[in-house]
Amino acid sequence: MPHGQCYLWQSPLIWLHFLSDLLIGLAYYSIPITLIYFLRQRTDVPFKQIFFLFGAFIISCGTGHLIEVWTLWHPAYWISGLIKAFTALISVYTAISLVQIIPLALALPSPGELEAINQQLKTEVSQRVKAENTLKNLIIGTSSVTGEKFFSALVIHLAKALNVRHAFVSQFPEDSSEELQTVAFFAQENLAENIKYKIEGTPCEPVIREAQLKFYPDQVQKIFPEASGLAAMEAVCYLGVPLINEQKQVIGALCINNNQTLDNPENAMAIMQVFAARATAELQRKKAEFKLHQTYDE
Repeated sequence: MPHGQCYLWQSPLIWLHFLSDLLIGLAYYSIPITLIYFLRQRTDVPFKQIFFLFGAFIISCGTGHLIEVWTLWHPAYWISGLIKAFTALISVYTAISLVQIIPLALALPSPGELEAINQQLKTEVSQRVKAENTLKNLIIGTSSVTGEKFFSALVIHLAKALNVRHAFVSQFPEDSSEELQTVAFFAQENLAENIKYKIEGTPCEPVIREAQLKFYPDQVQKIFPEASGLAAMEAVCYLGVPLINEQKQVIGALCINNNQTLDNPENAMAIMQVFAARATAELQRKKAEFKLHQTYDE
């Protein structure tokens, strides 16, 4: 017996069910089409399987409503029952799959987190480009000079590249291992006269004694209260790299300090280590030339 007979063939009631089931069925069929279009446009969407399961579930629901339209006049209840059984199976499977996927979906970064990651990457790229340009400018500024001119060019370009007030290269004088003699000293935008200073109580002391890079990001005057030179230079931070020769001996130091914290300490440390090696080689070359001249003079 068709459903229409159950409704006593009342036209308003039949039309109500007919139009409602027909529109629901058509709407259900349009949803998977939209999902397929979306997936074709966005191939990077994760968990595509769940989209296909939802599509199958929605199509089966839509088919169920369309068969309800058919059964208004034709008692095809076995077909209706089979469609409902298929809908039940696909619904249960979709629900189980969704429960399994939810933890993975929750672990995905949110749009805000992705934006933060993108901004961090942009910052890192910008810093890397800036570091590369800094290194390039330093290499260009020092590549064509040797001897005393090299050390002067080094501290000038180093101070400007790292945006610091003071930069200097120092070495042990011939008659002392407790003092350092600068071979080039850049102070507040100008080359200054070279100075000799005692190592003890200064931030250069751990650099020399431990033969290691030392970085004091702030309050360096409080850490080394006996170093009067730091107060005179209004130093807030300090970075020093030992100059180590082929015999693993410390022969001097390459240092910078500033009246505020460094813009990019990691880049500064990397650049300082690169040019400390160059400064060491130049000091050794200079020493070898001096000994050679002495030999000729004798």
